[in-house]
Amino acid sequence: MYKEQISLNPSQIYVYLDFDCVKKEITSKFNNIEDFGDVVLTKQGNFALSINNIGNVSILYNSLSRTELEALVNDIEESFKNIIHSFKFEKQNILN
Repeated sequence: MYKEQISLNPSQIYVYLDFDCVKKEITSKFNNIEDFGDVVLTKQGNFALSINNIGNVSILYNSLSRTELEALVNDIEESFKNIIHSFKFEKQNILN
């Protein structure tokens, strides 16, 4: 069980998001990816995350420092930005 959770949503809707390309980016950064088509899941030590085809991300974690959490969010966001350069998450209030 994880004690903490954050959810990230894209700042806008990206109609032409090529999720297969995003999955390739995610797979290069994380191991143990489970691919369910429109959703990918991974469990990595202190955290688990799910990412769907419209850019919604849920991160479940136990003991990540603020710095580690920010780095994780930035890695995920960067995976989307490599496909859609203007991509960004709504980050207000997620890292308090």
